[in-house]
This record gives sequence, structure tokens and C-alpha cells, in this order.
Amino acid sequence: MARRSLSVSHNPAEQPTDEHGLTFFQKCWKWFETDDRNRAHMTLIQGPWPISSSIKLPPAICRKVYFDNARRIFARALHLPVVRAARVTPDFIPDGKPDDSAWANAPVARLEYQSGDSAARPDLSTAVRALWSAEYLYLLYEAPYTELTAPR
Repeated sequence: MARRSLSVSHNPAEQPTDEHGLTFFQKCWKWFETDDRNRAHMTLIQGPWPISSSIKLPPAICRKVYFDNARRIFARALHLPVVRAARVTPDFIPDGKPDDSAWANAPVARLEYQSGDSAARPDLSTAVRALWSAEYLYLLYEAPYTELTAPR
């Protein structure tokens, strides 16, 4: 009896397809994010018996599994965050309130990754808005900080 290798074949006809990947993702998603019981394994290689229960990870952990890990792996290939400034006329006196009408057209950029290694820090997510005029650059930060520290 011929024994079939469990590794990926070098034969292009036997390589996984996008459809295989989609099916695998859908099964993994259900295992990570739901509390489904008694359903088939993600792949036949794991055996024909059913999975007794899923693990229903909290949203913060799912974000790490799906998004933050991939972002960290591909960090060097990703563009740095860009904050775009909207033109404002006339100049105004900032009061630190994001609901001021002057900020209505300012696009929001989120800063929530460390710059050195792109590690996710959603707990420190900061929204940044920028406006500019002929005289000034205005910046508005909405951050979760309760205390500001400045170097002396």
C-alpha cells in the first residue's frame, strides 16, 4: 500500500487552492470565535473525529491572532502611518474639544503601533487630527492618557 506524504506536494496539481484556504479559514474562524460543538476538524490530517467544543476567544485575542501577528510579521513591508491635514480658514483658538466645528473635516489617523517593531498597543490607541492654515498647524490628539509627562 502506497503511503501518502502529509507535507505539501511539489506537484502543482496537488497544491492547496484558494478554495481550500477559504474552507480552512472558515473552519478555523468557527473554532476560534464561536462556542460550536461536535463539528468536523479543520483538516482531514487531524483525524475523522469531531471537535467537542470551540474555544470562543475574546475579541482582543482574536485581533492579536488575525491582525496584529500578521502586521508584526509584515511590518517592514508596510507603510508608516500618515496623518493628513485639512485646510482651515479662518484661524481659530483651539480649545481641545474634538466636537468643535473646525475639526469636522479633519481626517482621523489612529496611532496604535510601536514604531520600532510594529507591536500592537490598542490599549494606547490615539486618534490624531491635523488642520493647517497659512499661519498655523493645528494638532488634536485623543489619547487614553490621564497624565502628561514632558522631559525637562
